[in-house]
Amino acid sequence: MTAPSAEVEPVRRDAPGGSMPFESERHRLVRIATMFATGDWSPLVYALWLRWRGLEYSNANDALPKEGHLPQNSGGPVLAKVIRSLRVPKGSVVLDLGVGMGLAAITLSRYFKLVIGVDHSPDLIAAAKRNVTKMGIDNIQLHCADARVFSDGLDQVTHVYMFNPFPESVMTVVMGNLRCSLTRAPRRLTIIYMYPFCHTAILAAGFVHKRNLQFRRSHRFAIYEA
Repeated sequence: MTAPSAEVEPVRRDAPGGSMPFESERHRLVRIATMFATGDWSPLVYALWLRWRGLEYSNANDALPKEGHLPQNSGGPVLAKVIRSLRVPKGSVVLDLGVGMGLAAITLSRYFKLVIGVDHSPDLIAAAKRNVTKMGIDNIQLHCADARVFSDGLDQVTHVYMFNPFPESVMTVVMGNLRCSLTRAPRRLTIIYMYPFCHTAILAAGFVHKRNLQFRRSHRFAIYEA
């Protein structure tokens, strides 16, 4: 894990779609070689677990949303390490923006009283519901909605998780909504942002960047607080 940092390194903009991280063949081979060299088999174990449980984790027919980025699975052992490092208080509620097929939400459900998942895609929400049902989890709520206008349960949210779900124009509106929520219901709010492409938009909304977290070959996680 990297030491805390006051800065977020700029992300690459040369991926398809302008911002979303797509794994190259070289990066995949390096990641596999690192797994063998370090003896860290958790990514492989997680992949096998997904197949064993019969969960949906990819969709070759995904189209690039007009005002969003392609969904990618960010659940599993790395996300679990990040959440454990935060020492989440009992009874906390997390908002998963861009919940996709719900795999990150399934991981989050182990550490939060309630997970509120939001995605604009009916197909992805339907897949997420199937995955949640297969797992028999009862503390995940899924909503098919535009994050810019979503408000159900917003004032009870103590944490926000996202894996670069949308561009800066959308992020600015969403962060503004969170600030309004904090005015209505003052509380501590923590943002967990994997691959922090819209770092400046979060700072502009008045959130404070506390530290960065990164595990081996994982994407960077930036942690912010109100």
